[in-house]
Amino acid sequence: MQPAVFGYVDFLNIMLYDGGGPHANYNWTISNINQWKSRGLPAKKAVLGVPFYSRPTYYSYARLVAADPANANRDCTTVNGAQQCFNGRPTIRRKTQWAMAHAGGMMNWELSQDSGTATSLVITIYDTATGSRSGQITSTTGKCVDVYWVRTANGTPIQLWPCNGTNAQRWTVTDNGTIRALGKCLDVSAGSRANGAKVQLWDCNGTGAQVWQPQSNSTLRNPQSNKCLDSLNRSTAAGARLLIRDCNGGASQRWRLP
Repeated sequence: MQPAVFGYVDFLNIMLYDGGGPHANYNWTISNINQWKSRGLPAKKAVLGVPFYSRPTYYSYARLVAADPANANRDCTTVNGAQQCFNGRPTIRRKTQWAMAHAGGMMNWELSQDSGTATSLVITIYDTATGSRSGQITSTTGKCVDVYWVRTANGTPIQLWPCNGTNAQRWTVTDNGTIRALGKCLDVSAGSRANGAKVQLWDCNGTGAQVWQPQSNSTLRNPQSNKCLDSLNRSTAAGARLLIRDCNGGASQRWRLP
């Protein structure tokens, strides 16, 4: 492509994969996109492409992670006795951070190869770009805050459940105090300030019922009610419903955020 074209396009998707050793590694990627910029391509028009598959054999990222969830944090793994290399979440995060400072965006090949769980590479790009933190919220007993049956209806109960990596347990902690899953917010039913008020999933609406403040003792406080996230009868059992109760710093009120 001749540099004269650069002034006539809004952006160029630069397919930075199928090269480098290992496949599409960080240094090879940055070197290649810098070559385009050295030819006159404005940084804001340079869109950095990342692979959602491995080489030398074409395995999707989703398949690699399904075989071993630890692959989400690797760039190479062994499949059927042969090394396969790809981009795991740490490398995707680094590339996104670089693109935010030195390029015009990110693209991928291709979306159907991404995992549908908390290991998603698209989610990794989004979280890095927005400054949000996403992942599981775990209790002191190791169970996860979970949306009942992955339902998205307003009023869906929030419960404790064994951690399983599904989107029902992928929460995004935002800078505005909301905690989100499945496109909705962690919410105190009817905006109640009473002990025992149930916690549910609800359309994000900017009310105080959906604001949560992490405390130094690992509790999650809802400032509107001045109460903390807890479980029914302080239970640690799978399926225990979550609610708010006077903050006491007890084991059932302590949570590990992403």
